[in-house]
Amino acid sequence: NSFYYTSSTSCNLCNAIYGEQLNNSTCATIEEYNAKKDRLKRFCTIARTQWGIFMLILMEYIFSFLSKEAI
Repeated sequence: NSFYYTSSTSCNLCNAIYGEQLNNSTCATIEEYNAKKDRLKRFCTIARTQWGIFMLILMEYIFSFLSKEAI
């Protein structure tokens, strides 16, 4: 359950950062704006995936190994 909570929290945080960076960027043309938007979307998708995999491994395997429970 805590894995799903941290995963959704990381998605919300990434969305907030993504929106703030896009709002603060100065773009001269629509094409430049769309290019920055696509780059930030790609970055957030990669960051979410990495965070989810890291938390899954940490919570399911490493913490259970450290507490000496069965995996």
